[in-house]
Amino acid sequence: MKLLEKDPGDPFLLYALGQERAKAGDHAGAVEVFERAARAEPPMLYAFFFKAKSLAALGRVEEARAAVAEGQRAAAGAGDAKASNELAGLAFELEAL
Repeated sequence: MKLLEKDPGDPFLLYALGQERAKAGDHAGAVEVFERAARAEPPMLYAFFFKAKSLAALGRVEEARAAVAEGQRAAAGAGDAKASNELAGLAFELEAL
């Protein structure tokens, strides 16, 4: 946490904090932190993926789908095919919900 206090906008630190909150079952808190990581400069692309996972865990499936779509646009803009493919896989999973 001390590192995040020094640099509250660090995308990797925000992503890591979101992971810890999600792992602890605090999906609402995780969504907030993943959102900050996704809005950082440069954005943490995998924050979109895990934000969507936490939203789905909260039963907010439509918001999860929107987060995936936004992440796919960001990944395409960044030229990150791996993140784009993983988000596409999650989009497919969310369609079943």
